[in-house]
Amino acid sequence: RTRGPISVNAKSVARVNIVVDNYGPDAASNAVVAISTNGPATAFKLIAATGWTCVQSQANPTANFLCAADSDLVVGSRPEFVLVFTAPISMASTSLTIGVGISSDAIDRQGSNSSANHSIYVTPVRTIQPPQTPAISKY
Repeated sequence: RTRGPISVNAKSVARVNIVVDNYGPDAASNAVVAISTNGPATAFKLIAATGWTCVQSQANPTANFLCAADSDLVVGSRPEFVLVFTAPISMASTSLTIGVGISSDAIDRQGSNSSANHSIYVTPVRTIQPPQTPAISKY
């Protein structure tokens, strides 16, 4: 699951919470979470869930993270990752998309709930100009 804003102003700092649930019936061994975005890599930072190790791909210009569980993901566990970013000016008037997928060695009887997407509209920064003083004409 993902939770976060549906729109942010360009240059604003925002966050998206990513929760991974294991509903069972088995523990998930060698669990891996992949997080991908269409935003620039320099705009994002990922705070890993406790018990997970995450690395950011350096091979892509967009932000992509791969996280591995340090131990089996037991039934009922709900690790939460936090994706913090500064909304890129270059993406103003477009949507920032975040995709999340999880896999493991365990047989997943509910494969349809192993991914999620979240879109955030980036609102352009509007600058306010000071009022112009009208010119006074002399007759």
